[in-house]
Amino acid sequence: MEKKSFTQEMSWLHTWSGLIFGWLLVPIFVTGAICVFWFEISVWARPEVHAMRVADPADLMEFSEAYLKKAAPDSRLWRITFPATDHRDPILTLNWLEPDGKLAKRTFVPDGSGAPVVTSTIGGRFFVNFHYALNILPRETNPVGLLLVGLASIAFLVGVVGGVVVHKRIFKDFFTFRPKAKSRQRTWLDAHNVLSVLPLPFHFLIVFTGLLFFCYAYVPSGIATLFQGSESAFLTSAATSRNSEYGDLSRTEPGTPATGMPLRTLYDSALPGLAPEPMGYIVVRDPGRNNAAVEFFGTHHHGIYIVNTPRVALDGSSGEIVRVMQGRPPVGTAWDTAAGLHMVFFGGIPMRVLYLVGGMAGAIMMATGQLLFTIKRREKTVSPSKERFFTVVDKINVATIAGVCFACVAHLWAIRLLPYGMADRPIWEVRMFFVAWALAFAHAALRPTRTAWTEQLAATAMLCLGLPVLGFLVPHSNLFEMIARGDWKTAGVDLSSVGFGIVLAMLARIVSGKRATQSLHKPSLIPA
Repeated sequence: MEKKSFTQEMSWLHTWSGLIFGWLLVPIFVTGAICVFWFEISVWARPEVHAMRVADPADLMEFSEAYLKKAAPDSRLWRITFPATDHRDPILTLNWLEPDGKLAKRTFVPDGSGAPVVTSTIGGRFFVNFHYALNILPRETNPVGLLLVGLASIAFLVGVVGGVVVHKRIFKDFFTFRPKAKSRQRTWLDAHNVLSVLPLPFHFLIVFTGLLFFCYAYVPSGIATLFQGSESAFLTSAATSRNSEYGDLSRTEPGTPATGMPLRTLYDSALPGLAPEPMGYIVVRDPGRNNAAVEFFGTHHHGIYIVNTPRVALDGSSGEIVRVMQGRPPVGTAWDTAAGLHMVFFGGIPMRVLYLVGGMAGAIMMATGQLLFTIKRREKTVSPSKERFFTVVDKINVATIAGVCFACVAHLWAIRLLPYGMADRPIWEVRMFFVAWALAFAHAALRPTRTAWTEQLAATAMLCLGLPVLGFLVPHSNLFEMIARGDWKTAGVDLSSVGFGIVLAMLARIVSGKRATQSLHKPSLIPA
C-alpha cells in the first residue's frame, strides 16, 4: 500500500473533521455570534424595563436593604446586584440564601418604584447556554454538552491548522475571489478561503479562549482532588480569596442578633476604595448579627476583566474597613482576561458588532466547507450507494445551516407570542427552538435538497422580517415607539432581525434562481 504524504493525511483529517464536527460547529458559531448581544435580547424580551430610568445606587441600596429585611431577615447571605452602568442589564436583582441552602431570587425595575420584573423569560440567555453546553444543563451534573462543545472546539483548531497545510495557496487565493466563476467548486472554494483567511486570528482567539475558560471542566482532576469533584465549590474558591468575608458558611456559626449599620452608611465608607469603578454588587454575610460582614464590589462588566474588580470588606456592626482588595493573582487575572476576550465585555457596541460579524463569518466558512464536501466528490460519483450518502449529507447540511437559523428566529417569536402568564414559560421558549429545528430536519428529509434550501431560507427570512410586527402586540415594544424615545439598544434587536431577513431573502432568491439550481446539483442517480 502506497504511503500517503503528510499533506494527504492532513487533507483527510481536515475534510472529515470539518464535515462531522461542522454539523455541530455551525450551530455553535451561529448562537455564539447572537449571544454577544444576549443582554440586549433579554431586555428586549422584558417590556417593563424598556428605556426605564435607573435610580441612584444609594436609593436602590436603601430599597434593597428594606426588602431583604422583610423577605429574608434570618438568611445568612444576601446579595444585591445593581443595574449595569452601561444599561445592558438594567435590572435590580436580589438574592438570598434559604434555610435549605437554595438561592432565592427577585428582580425589580430599577427606577426606584419597587415594581417587580414580572416577565418570566429566558431571553437571550438561551443562546449562551446552547453556545457553550448545547443547553444540556446543569453542566455540573450533566457535562455532556460542555464536553461535546470542547471536543468540537479542539477539532476546529485542528481543522484550521490542517486547512493551512492543505490549501497551500490559501493566502494567494484570498486575493483572487471569483464569485462568478464557471466552476461551482471554484466559487465555493474561493468563498471558503476568503472567510478562512480574513478572520483567522479572531477565530483562533475565540476558540482558544473558550477552551481556556472551561479548562477546569475539560481536565477535572484538580477539582476531583481538591474540591471532591464539586465545580461550584471550585468556582466559589476561584472567585473569592482565602480571606473572603463570605465563603463556606457551613464552617462558621451565625452570631447573636445585633443592630448593624445601614448599607448606605457603609457604602460611603467603602466608596474611596472602589474608585474609579462604579458599584457592581454587594454581598452581606450574616446580616443583622454581631459577626455581619459586608463586601462591596466594583462593576463586574468593565474593561476586558469581568471578575478582576476592586473590593472593599467592612464589619457590618462597627463599620470598620477590614480590607481593600485591588486586582487578583496572576493566574486569576489570566483567566479573567481570557473570559473577557471571549465574552467581549469591552469596546462597547462597535466591538460587539465586530464579534457578531466574525462569528457569522466563522459559521459561513464552515458551511461553505460542508457544501464543498459533496460538490467536490459528487461529480466523481458513479455508485448509487455513494450518491445516497451524499444526499443524506446534503439534507443534514440544510438542517444544520439554514435550519438552525430558522430555529433561532423561532425562539424569538416564542418570546413574543407565548402568554406572559403561562407556567414554565422559559422552558417553552427553549422547547420551541428545538421543535422548530426538528421541523427543519423533517422538512429537509422530505423535500428535494435544492427546494429545501430555498424554502428554509425563505421561511427564516419571513420570520426575521416579521419579528418587529410582533412588538405591536406587546406593551412598550412598538419599534417606532422605541426609536422615538431613543431606546436604540432594544430597537436594535428588531432592526438587526430585519437586516438578517433581507440578506436571507436575497440568498433564497439566488438559490432558487436558474443559475443557482443548475450549479447546486448535477442530476442525481436516485430520486431526490
